[in-house]
Formats: sequence, C-alpha cells, structure tokens
Amino acid sequence: MIDAAAAGSIQHPHCEYHEVANHGLERGLVRIAAYNIERGRRLDAIVAQWQTPRPRDSDVILLSEADVGMARSGNRHVTREFAAAIGYSWVFASEFHELTKGGRGERRLPGRNTQALHGNAILSRYPLQDIEVVQLPAFFDYRLQYMARNGNRIAVVADICTPARLITVASTHLEAQSSASERCAQLLALADALTRRDRGQPIVIGGDMNTTCLDAHRLGRALLRRPWIVAGHPTMSTLQRHEPLFGEISARGYDVESANANGYTFRDRGYRARLDWLFVKNVAPAGIVDATIHREFDDRRRYSDHLPISVALSPNVPID
Repeated sequence: MIDAAAAGSIQHPHCEYHEVANHGLERGLVRIAAYNIERGRRLDAIVAQWQTPRPRDSDVILLSEADVGMARSGNRHVTREFAAAIGYSWVFASEFHELTKGGRGERRLPGRNTQALHGNAILSRYPLQDIEVVQLPAFFDYRLQYMARNGNRIAVVADICTPARLITVASTHLEAQSSASERCAQLLALADALTRRDRGQPIVIGGDMNTTCLDAHRLGRALLRRPWIVAGHPTMSTLQRHEPLFGEISARGYDVESANANGYTFRDRGYRARLDWLFVKNVAPAGIVDATIHREFDDRRRYSDHLPISVALSPNVPID
C-alpha cells in the first residue's frame, strides 16, 4: 500500500512504498550511495557485505536494476528484502514488465516469473515524502527484441527528511541502447522535473548513466553486446568530450567533479568502464566530501557487474 501523504504525486503502473519507524541516529553528514544491483541475483551476499563498516554508513541508497518476481533473482522482491535487512524505508517503481525470463543465460534458469517487474528504488534511513515517478524520453522499443519487455526508462524521486535538512534525491538508469545525445536528453528531462521541486535544498541524482561514449544505434549486434571493443576504458576527459550530458548537467548547476571518485564502476570479462555517477546541486564543493567507489564489492561472481558509489554531504555548508 502507498501512504497518501508520503506518496505525493505518484502516478505510475507499479510503485510501492514502505516506511519504517526507526530512522537511526542523527549525523552531521548525509552519505548517499548509488548501486546498479544487477537484478539482485546475489542479494544475500550484497546484503551481508553492505553491513560492513564502509557501506553501512550510507543513509540513502539509490538502486537500479532491482527485480520483483523474476525467476533469475529467485522471484524475490529485491528492494523490499534489502531494505528490511538494513531497517530502511523504501520506494520501488517499475521501469519494465518483463515478457521473458531475461537474457540468454537467464532463460536457462529454472522456474517461472511471478510478477516480472524490473526498476529503480530509493532506500533511506530517514523518512521519505513527496514521492514522484518521472517518465524519461523513450528512444528504444524493447517489445520486439530478444529480451522483450513493456515499459520505459524512469526516475524515482523523493524528498528525504534528514535531521540536518530536507534533501531531494532521484534514482535513475539511462537507456543503454541509445546515443550520447539521447542519454543527455533523458538526464535533462529529469533535471527539468527536479527544477520544479527546487527550493534551494540539496538535490542529488544518482544511478547508471550508461556513459559508454558510443551510439548504440550505429553498431552491429556484436558490438551492442560488447561495446568495450570500441570504447575501451575512457578517461574522464574522453567521457566529457563524447558524452554531452556532463557539460549540460554542470550547466544546470550540478557538481560532477566533487561528487565522484576517479575509476571504473563496471567490469565484465576484463573490460572496465565508468557508467555510474552522482550529480549534486545546491551544496558548495566544501560540503561534498569523501566521494567513494566501493572496491569491497569488486567481485562480479559474488555481487554485481557494477560497483556501488557514494558521497557524503554536509547540507548546511553555504553555497558560494
């Protein structure tokens, strides 16, 4: 059930919200993490690792690729079980209703899908309010693809009532089957939606931005499956040159450099790339500290093909 007061402007085919009463101790800093959990297929190991000292400091977790009722992840509600294990409030919104069991390897797994949902989520130590689901521009139709699905890319947005002050966060996953200009258009659509909520409070966008530096529409099928054949391991300067979203989001007042540590956040079969990002607005650079890539999760066989990232905010540092 969605609590009407907390839900705000929720309008989406499938969105769930749950609040817990115990929100933890007051802190001077608020740490926000983003993590592409790769369906949540290895949820138990992820939850166990998350409760070690560094990850457990995260007050807010922006999840992408979270399954609900998919055979490939044991037909679990990944967001709900993750949040229950760490005692956090949560909201989940589906991007896609999956029409198959997933990719080629996933189709061979036993069992059938139950709810067959896949999407983004926010987990929070503190109360959530004014929850909104933002539909992003659509640039790819999955219905006739091998991994057929109905739906579209979204962002789930909420205000977090921290002891310091209210913070607005958005969890998103930009389209993989896209060009750099299309990814930029999706991010700017989200930024526009957040502008309507901007009252000077800190705003954080986080998630998998799929910054491959490639135009997926112009590649052969083999390169779509293995884009690193072309992309390699781009530097930050290469990313900024080939991915206009960095310049555009910076022009909207979001800090990219202070909020992100250098290094890869995705790896598969020896390829490493930087796909996951946090963008912070309305916080001075001095109040954006300890940007981290959590290397303790750098084992795809145990956790995910992505690494969590996080940053700590001091929301009351004056903006220059």
